[in-house]
Parts: sequence; structure tokens; C-alpha cells
Amino acid sequence: MEASSHERVMRRLYEISTEFSLGFARQMSSLLQVGCEHFGMEIGIQACVSDGEFILEHLHSGEPLPLEVGQSIPVSDTLADLALQQGGPVGCGALSASRNRNHPGRIRWGIESYLGAPVVVDGEVYGTLSFSSRHARPDIPDKDLDLLGLMASWLAVEIQRHQSQERLQKAEQSFRLGVEASPAAMLMIDDRGLITYANSAAQELFGYRYPDLFGSAVEMLVPVAVRAEHAGHRAGFAAEGGGRAMGRGRLLHGLHSSGRRIPVEVGLNTVETPYGSFTLCTILDRSRQEQFEREVQDYTQRLEVANRTLSDQAFTDDLTGLFNRRALFSHLEMLLRLARRDNAAVSLLLLDVDHFKEFNDAAGHQAGDEALRRVGEVMKDAARRSDIAARYGGEEFMLVLPGTDQDGARELAERIRLGVAAVTDLARPLTVSVGVATTANPDPDATAPELAADLIGRADRSLYRAKNGGRNRVVCDRRG
Repeated sequence: MEASSHERVMRRLYEISTEFSLGFARQMSSLLQVGCEHFGMEIGIQACVSDGEFILEHLHSGEPLPLEVGQSIPVSDTLADLALQQGGPVGCGALSASRNRNHPGRIRWGIESYLGAPVVVDGEVYGTLSFSSRHARPDIPDKDLDLLGLMASWLAVEIQRHQSQERLQKAEQSFRLGVEASPAAMLMIDDRGLITYANSAAQELFGYRYPDLFGSAVEMLVPVAVRAEHAGHRAGFAAEGGGRAMGRGRLLHGLHSSGRRIPVEVGLNTVETPYGSFTLCTILDRSRQEQFEREVQDYTQRLEVANRTLSDQAFTDDLTGLFNRRALFSHLEMLLRLARRDNAAVSLLLLDVDHFKEFNDAAGHQAGDEALRRVGEVMKDAARRSDIAARYGGEEFMLVLPGTDQDGARELAERIRLGVAAVTDLARPLTVSVGVATTANPDPDATAPELAADLIGRADRSLYRAKNGGRNRVVCDRRG
């Protein structure tokens, strides 16, 4: 059976999610093009709203417009004003015949049909997503408004992902700057014993340029007579982990590029990063050890803090402590590959906090954050150690259940639903709706991202039925 237009858009959104590494501008170009094609409109705009100003961030247009990216316009002079006042998706196919016919945004830009929705990131209005045309179109059906709302929610998640990625890159840059600024020589060594980074002080100490060190075995910096012994010590340290502070090691010698032996003291620290386990080697010329030791310890502490920030931001949701979307997809795709190989079941729960906007409006954003934390706690308490609990975005959560069939997934979903409803110390009562999907005869030729998109899509449709059925309930996918 051919997929409906709405299903094709949803499938395309999941595909665009996998384009994360290509950059946000590429993702937004794809999103706006998909929206214009589906809604039959020529203009697609994603904008930020700040201090009453509409700041155009991304634009797709099939015709010349007096607009450009970066342009700032008073919100009251744009039709985004309608979406922000509505607090949700809004649309009109013939503005000139509507009560908004005299709106400055219609008159200034000559817009005749408009679809727009606010984009809410971390409980705050970030901006709007809109599609418009200078031509009238048939009345806009409710299903198009619902689809636009889903697209705005998807966009909010992608904005959060890219904001997290920017923080991650800044933390990584801070880590490297800290190493580079250290007064002592510092090397980063991977688990194969290869040099992955050497600061300027290390290049000066050993008499090598950076390209000569990068990717080379660290044993090149050790006298030939003890290289085999050094490799054994390195493997032993890697197995034990931890660290070795300055002043507690043996008398060692390094090897200068000229062949000259250098008396050195070496401090070692294991550094766990999103890219694997590394050893940070701090190397002091013994003649300068006392002068630099205090400075080195200070730098090492700063680097450890920077690295913890780097790792946490890469995989953890700051608010709930659950896995974030990036970690979720990584684990889910791996589990689906294993499950297909072993002919095992994987179930997925997609949870959405009911009426969360009303909760936030009535109780405030701090109370809303606490409510999301409590939902995360209920999920962690109910999950097994092998399950993957994650914040999917906004008020949506996801739980991946390896080796669990639909009956087991339904039982756990009910336990979580009842657990959330039993929380009594929040500002207002809280409930969740849950959509359940289980792998069923996965396509042997499908890629892991395609398998993940199919499973999430089925869970999302189950969640939609749970919402339409009155909320505070569990609905399972019919294929499970």
C-alpha cells in the first residue's frame, strides 16, 4: 500500500534527523523544502523570536522576496504574531477574507495563505516555523495543523541537539586549549599506544614537529634499549587504569630527536572521552620539576573537569540525567542490529506527559522541570539495567527494551504509567500516555537507521492513538 502524504513527510523527518553531521543549515533547508512541497506553499521560514523581534534564520522560497537571512523585523509586522498568540499551530488559506485581513504581516508582505507554529525549546519559545504563499489555497485541514505541530516539535529537538553539539565542541576546544597552554609537555595516547596529540611544550622537549609525532607510537620517545619493557608497562597501566601522580614514578629517560637522553618524570591520568579511553601523559624535564609541579597539577585538574563536561554533554540529558537523543539512537541502532542477527525481540516505549503545556503555564517552568525529573526517576526505577531510558525531547521520553516482547513491554509501560500517576508531591497531578511498538519480522536488507525509524514511527502512531483515546493510557502497535 502506498504511504500517505503525511506518512511520507514523517519518514522524511526521520531521514533528515540522520543528516545531523551535515549541519543544521542542511537539515533546515531539507525541512523547509519538505514543508513547502507538502503544504503547497512557496515560502518556508524558520525564525528566532527575541525581545519582540522576528529574526530570520533560515529561508526557502520559490520566488524573489525582500527578505534575507539575519534580517530582524518587529514580530507585530509578521504573521508569526498569530502563531505566538495562539500558542500552537495556526493556519488560514485566504487571509484577505478572514478577520486577519488587516494584519500588518499580511499587508506588508502580501501573504494570502499562512501556516505557522511556535517552536518551544526547554520550555521557552525559541521562535516559529511557518509556510506561506501569496496565493489563496483551499481551507487548511486539521491534519495539516497537526503535522505542522509535529514538525515544530521535531525542529525543537534538532535545535537542542545542535546546541548540545556546540557546547560539546566548546568543551573539547577548552580541553585542547588547556593542554596547549600547560607549561609542561603533554601527550595524549590512545589505547594502541599511538600519539593523538602533543602540545607545543612536548614538541620542544623532544625536538619534533607535531606532524612527526601525531599517529606515531609513543615508544619513539623512549631509549631503544627499554622500548619493549616500556610497551609492557604501558599495557599494564592501561589494564589497571587510574593515574600515577608526579613524584611517585621511577627515574625515567626520554629520547630527544637528536638521540640525546632526557631525564624526565612522567605523570599519567586515564581520560574517558566520548571517543574512547586515552592516557594523558604529563612529562617534566627533571631539572624543572619543582618549578612546574604545582602548575601542572592545577592544569590536570582543569582538564579533568573539562573532560567530564565533554563526556556528560555528549551523552546525558542535563535535566533528567537520562540518556539524551544522541546516545539513544546509538544504542537503539546497535540493539536492533543484534536483535535481527539473533532473531530476538526489541520493544520500544514512547511516553508523552499529558497536558504538559497547561502544567507549565499553571505551575511555572521550575515546577515543570521538576515534573520531568520525576518522570525520569519513575522510568529509571522501573527499567532493568539492560534497558535504555532516554529523554527524547521536550516532554517526550523513550525506553528501549532489548529481549522483550509486546506483552512484557505493555506490562512495564503500565507500571510506569501507574508510577507517574502515583507521584503526589508535584504542583499538580501528572499522567503520561504511552505508545508501544515491538520488532516484527524486520527487513533483512534495511539499515539500522531505517529499522530504528520504523520502530519509532510505529510507537509514535501508538502514542497518537493513546492521546486521541483520552490520554493516561497505554496503546500497543497492532503489528507487535
